[in-house]
Amino acid sequence: MLSALAAVAGVIVAVLDQSADGDSGARRQPSPSRTVPTPVDSAPGGWSTFDEPGLTVSFKVPDGWKRVERNATQSRWRSPDDTFSMAVKRDNAWGPTVRETVEGQLTWYRDTGQSEMTDLDATQHRTDHDGRPATWVEIDYRWAPHSPPRKRIELFVPGEAGYVYQLLVDADATPDHLAQLRRLFATARAGFRPDAA
Repeated sequence: MLSALAAVAGVIVAVLDQSADGDSGARRQPSPSRTVPTPVDSAPGGWSTFDEPGLTVSFKVPDGWKRVERNATQSRWRSPDDTFSMAVKRDNAWGPTVRETVEGQLTWYRDTGQSEMTDLDATQHRTDHDGRPATWVEIDYRWAPHSPPRKRIELFVPGEAGYVYQLLVDADATPDHLAQLRRLFATARAGFRPDAA
């Protein structure tokens, strides 16, 4: 009786252990978690398109978010509960290339006296955006002098006339917020159109 139960249990384990493509007996190793936010094909419902003619950029923002700043170089937005922020920027202060702009922006962020950021750790990733060579940067930091850890994801895209466009999202680095921040970035990136009329 025990051997029959063991045989049945073995069959059940083998069936449950089958991989999705029908291979039996060998478990698939979990794929490493992707850190690269993947743009979606189109923004889902619940997002609205905004044009900033002064910045020559078109972008999507979740419904209900409020604009907190608009000037000659940027448009900044916050979620209704102030948990998340998003900004688009067009600038040439650091130079006309993505590389110069990334380095200039990170240098400014690292100057705590100006940016109020501290404990900054940045990882750069090469990518493309609508056929343009681009860079996205993951930034872990804290607001000085003491605050919970935060995460910023920022995309740098070359534009016309020597400008570089930036799209950034930012939030506290809690596990729940990090997952939402990555989805927010992926969706915002899909609707980000530099050099739009």
